[in-house]
Amino acid sequence: MTLRRRTVLYAYVAEDADGTLSLVFVDGNGHTHQLITLTPVGARTACERALRGIVYALWNARTLGYRRVVVHSDHPGAVAQINGDCRVDPVLIGPYLEARALMHAYRWARIKVGEIRWQQLGARPAQQQQLSVLGQRTESGPEPVAAGSR
Repeated sequence: MTLRRRTVLYAYVAEDADGTLSLVFVDGNGHTHQLITLTPVGARTACERALRGIVYALWNARTLGYRRVVVHSDHPGAVAQINGDCRVDPVLIGPYLEARALMHAYRWARIKVGEIRWQQLGARPAQQQQLSVLGQRTESGPEPVAAGSR
């Protein structure tokens, strides 16, 4: 039996107006693996919910067997904190460290602000509305860290 070579997995994390997260996993060939809807328990802010969604996406991508992953999130502040472009909020150190540790479990992993370029055929209108939120949040960016303050 030969092992099938896995391509890159793209995970999309979008937040709905009520704080519910939608996660979509699509491989490099355009095949959809999962559509998950969850509400992070105990998350106080949108940034914390986004970080927890990114952690969940990284964890699930690993359980699907992929070694390369790109996670797109609709929250620029969370992405900037994970990528080191701005200072990590002290209350978010736990989810930040979880995300960074999971990123090291991959051959390579990227976290980006992005929009969903995927639409499930026959998806319910509510799901499509949740997934379209991603393209609306990319205008606002985080506050950059001043040079020498890290």
